Amino acid sequence: MNLADDTITAADVILDLAHSAQTALLVVTRDRLRDEHGTDIAELVRLLAAAHEIRKAASDIVGAVEQAVLGLLPDYDVRAVEGVGTVARRGGTTRKRWDHPRLWSLVAQRARESTIDPETGERIGDSVHAVVSAMQDAAGISYWRVGALRNLGLNPDAFADVERRPNRVDFQPARGDR
Repeated sequence: MNLADDTITAADVILDLAHSAQTALLVVTRDRLRDEHGTDIAELVRLLAAAHEIRKAASDIVGAVEQAVLGLLPDYDVRAVEGVGTVARRGGTTRKRWDHPRLWSLVAQRARESTIDPETGERIGDSVHAVVSAMQDAAGISYWRVGALRNLGLNPDAFADVERRPNRVDFQPARGDR
């Protein structure tokens, strides 16, 4: 690859980098299969550090390219590139520092009110069930705090499909190196 050549694009460079990374993976896999116990762990850790740097660089590239695409893509537009894929602008809202106590109170109040007939004042439903149901709908709880469940004497594993994850390496780069 000749960088002086004006026909080289950023995409060419990135695709070349991806190909090099795939080749490195094949070499590592081949070497690990050839000699499971003869590989020096220091060499693998150096390789891991380099792979982390590649991941960060790739993430930075993705972010920069996404910003460039956003600059060219009108709101609510979807563009397709044949054989590659589609891109679409997606917006969003971030909500922070919710007033949870006030919301819990208001959701419970509205749920209790829904169990009373507005014309007769007669109770037409179970207010406890209505409150629990409204909280489930409004709060959208998707996880449970396992420590709090254990403190209540409940085994979290009895209430969920449990899948043990394989061990993984936690890599922390040395500070000041490189």
